[in-house]
Amino acid sequence: MAWDVILQDWRNRYDDYRVGIKSFNDTFWKNKADELNVDRRDIVNSPTLLELRSRALRLGIKLTNKLWNDNVAEILIETAKLNKRRMNEAAEHTRQTMRMELEKYHNWLIAEATSGHRSTGAGEGSTSLPEYCSDTQIVPPLSEFLSLPVISAFLSKSFSMSTSESCERDFARIKRDLYDKLGTVRRLVDQQIESWVTKTKDRLALILSEDNKTLVKNLRNNTVNALHPADNPTALFACACAKEEPAAVVSEAGGRLSLEAFAPTFGSECVGMDLRAVCAHRCRHKSKTWSIDRFFPDSQATRVMHLALDAAGIEASKPSVKNQLEERRKRLIFECLTCNAGQPIYLSIRDVIQHGRRHPDDLKLVLVTDLDVLSQVIPTFSNANRGTVARLIKGRRDGALKKQADMKKYECKHCSLFLRRKNRMLLSFNGLRSHLKAKHSIQYVRDEDLIVRTWDADNGKAGRNAKKGTSLRAGKLSLETPR
Repeated sequence: MAWDVILQDWRNRYDDYRVGIKSFNDTFWKNKADELNVDRRDIVNSPTLLELRSRALRLGIKLTNKLWNDNVAEILIETAKLNKRRMNEAAEHTRQTMRMELEKYHNWLIAEATSGHRSTGAGEGSTSLPEYCSDTQIVPPLSEFLSLPVISAFLSKSFSMSTSESCERDFARIKRDLYDKLGTVRRLVDQQIESWVTKTKDRLALILSEDNKTLVKNLRNNTVNALHPADNPTALFACACAKEEPAAVVSEAGGRLSLEAFAPTFGSECVGMDLRAVCAHRCRHKSKTWSIDRFFPDSQATRVMHLALDAAGIEASKPSVKNQLEERRKRLIFECLTCNAGQPIYLSIRDVIQHGRRHPDDLKLVLVTDLDVLSQVIPTFSNANRGTVARLIKGRRDGALKKQADMKKYECKHCSLFLRRKNRMLLSFNGLRSHLKAKHSIQYVRDEDLIVRTWDADNGKAGRNAKKGTSLRAGKLSLETPR
């Protein structure tokens, strides 16, 4: 027992000695770092100093001025490299954090600009349709937004290096200015966005025709009181991603046609785009960065828009065409006379472009003027009733939407009314798609192709005699024509 006590006493004294040596050495190198004006966070990771401290602790010796002076030159070189790396990592973290905040701000700008002007696609592959030069603010795509001078300054290395030490305080100040309409930064951003939109409009005008060079120059000098070519509702464009699809594009009209003769049928987000849609466009190929050079005139969409304007009695060549279309946009309802359908196919101004691609050569439109018909049809074109097809297709993995798609409550609008009543043709959504493809040669379904029968909450049967456009209530029947 005496030997164990002696050994334990020796171990305790040895541990106390090591603690004292470690404490002395730590105080020694920290004082030296302060004398050399070196950041302790960098010098503590110097490999030479780590080895020196470890060896001194193993041998149980204290660091001396001689040991320090023999290694200080190498320590300072390593500390400089460590300091540079740490500062770069902090700056990169600051830059990434700032980029995330700017991306959130960009999404907020889009939500603010499109508030009350959102449109839901009406067909397969559709996500949005153009608003035809609405006067609401246009927001550049993210890649262009980040390249604005004031935004790129926030992402520069010099700015990141200067704010890395006071990141949270600077972020709070910048965010406050960005979201405040009267803030200095927000006003700079708005001015630069306006300048970017002006340049984009000029570039699109030159894409439409080389003859517009003189007109663009005159518009800049305010010498011509005319509508900017890119603001004209007939100025519609397609993205190069449409041409990058497989070469063999089979149209709904049958046969193999070029893009100029018939735009691709795989969706509406690549074709028929106006100024707002061009600025909001995201390529199907995510590796492709937004560039104005990727757009070209969509001659098919322009022709269809001219037909719609002619049917509405609006002259596309007049400077007031944009204002007239904006004033009458919600009341402009067309009927497609080319479709040999059991019920009239009614189209809004936003639908004629994509629907017209079904009839590349023989589209015939007539403006609906019957007030009784308009009172029933116009509510079906509200944003709340649009996008039934797009939602059902894109929500296949959503349990609620899948349940809606599997219900047999969809009716083909192209079949005759007598045939529908005789055969009680209520189909599931996928069944309706197959029916339209087999019986009517319609490859891609749109909202105007179907009628949705809402269901009675009590007996589970589809209502067939309810008035069009009535709301769904428990125990009542209604008929909805989705847009």
